[in-house]
Amino acid sequence: MKHLVWIVGLLLLCSCTEEVVNKPEDLIPEDTMVDIYFDISLINAARNSGYDKFKENGINTKEYLYNKFDIDSARLASSAAYYTSKPLTHERIYTRVEERLDSLKAGLDTQMDELNEQRDKVNAAIDSLEQKKDSVKK
Repeated sequence: MKHLVWIVGLLLLCSCTEEVVNKPEDLIPEDTMVDIYFDISLINAARNSGYDKFKENGINTKEYLYNKFDIDSARLASSAAYYTSKPLTHERIYTRVEERLDSLKAGLDTQMDELNEQRDKVNAAIDSLEQKKDSVKK
């Protein structure tokens, strides 16, 4: 009985290390996959926001990505399948994408705050000019 437990344990351990998807010969590096997924996220956000300048300008987003990263659809699909079969690596890639998106959002939020402050200053100056104009009329 003890030997059966050891054999089953060993089989389970070995089965966990078996590769589900073989590593492609032309695997896209992890850093590049982060860049690709980041760009895909931005494209999808633009498409979903109704501010899709790609579509307005007749740009095929898939072709844009393939040309930008010098890849084709088969290479992207095989690399994505490989990384998906490696949960820890896949999570690390998506965590890095999320960090980049958060960083971009923080930078844009800062710029928006600065623009809003400038707008408020201009509006305050306009209001004070209108108050002066009104006091001159009296």
